[in-house]
Amino acid sequence: MTEKQIDELARRGKLRRLHDLESSILKPPENSHRFSLNANDSLMKACFDGNVASVRKACLRGADICHMSKCKNQLLRGHYPITVASQQGHEEVVKILLEEYNANAEAETSDGWTALLFACKEGQEETVKILLDRINNVNSVSHKNACGKTPLMWAAWNGRLEIVEQLLRKGASMEVKTRSGGTALHLAVSRGHDHVLQLLLSRGADIRHKNRSGQNVLIVASEYGFQQSAKLAHQAFIKQEDPLEKSIQESRGEYILPVNLVDNDGNTGLHLAARHGRHTVAKMLINYGIDINLRNYEGQTALIIAAKHGHANLIRYFLDCHANVDILCSRGWSALMWACAEKKIQAARLLNPDNVEASKRIANLRRARREENKDNFDQT
Repeated sequence: MTEKQIDELARRGKLRRLHDLESSILKPPENSHRFSLNANDSLMKACFDGNVASVRKACLRGADICHMSKCKNQLLRGHYPITVASQQGHEEVVKILLEEYNANAEAETSDGWTALLFACKEGQEETVKILLDRINNVNSVSHKNACGKTPLMWAAWNGRLEIVEQLLRKGASMEVKTRSGGTALHLAVSRGHDHVLQLLLSRGADIRHKNRSGQNVLIVASEYGFQQSAKLAHQAFIKQEDPLEKSIQESRGEYILPVNLVDNDGNTGLHLAARHGRHTVAKMLINYGIDINLRNYEGQTALIIAAKHGHANLIRYFLDCHANVDILCSRGWSALMWACAEKKIQAARLLNPDNVEASKRIANLRRARREENKDNFDQT
């Protein structure tokens, strides 16, 4: 009804009609609809804040425990009460929602996150335990979110040993792959979580698995510079080798040492260690028998890569280990040419033919002096 029509009713003195009109305009919506909507919003906010009393109050008002929020708040939109509580680390709220109101522990947000995924990512051990007690479907334990990671992957990535143990006991798969083709092993090694790596290997994880870049766990550990992880990975390679298959390959001349395995670009762990200046890892790989003069698919050796990136300490060490300075890459460049092209002055000086022999003699003298000083210290 327009304002003109209302004025006409007032002019005619239709008071009863005006009263009915006023009542219809000011009449609130149905209590059930209004009450439920506000209760759902209140429940989401209470779960976000971790307010136990407000959670119970909202549920008493009729809030739907399985309601997916569609509010404008991006922190809550697409979430369920239990996923919000788990994401924010409110263990008591999660426990109440499950035990008192029978919330669905396997509920997924709009982008595939579950309460278990959030709890594993945030490292909430007790929350994970509560959720696992309510989850009966093994597939839910290995469920991937939109990022392509499972609860086990998040726990391994963050080094949460206790959570990893709980998930494995519940039947979580160690062979599920991320978008990049890696497993929980790759994620644990990339962060240097040796304790998680040991646990996964003891449960039978495949050390030979490669990601989409063709990198096994040993190569990943070498790239990131985690010496202990690389050592554990190498030991696992040796342990998981089939003796019969190894002897057959050796008789045919086809056996490849674990340290000499390459990725899709032909890089070994030593190539990647040389790129990032990982001196201790490079030294360990050489002690394990890696071919220091092995070339990748661009024809580059570890020495060439170290020269290209100007890692002088590595260059000195490679020269001490008799790395070939005359090898040319596929572009026809030597290590010295790469050092000059990249303006790595110190590397170029070390690789200068006039200085290579001198640097070797100096290194030998330094080594002899260190040993002499050590002997003198022991005698005193």
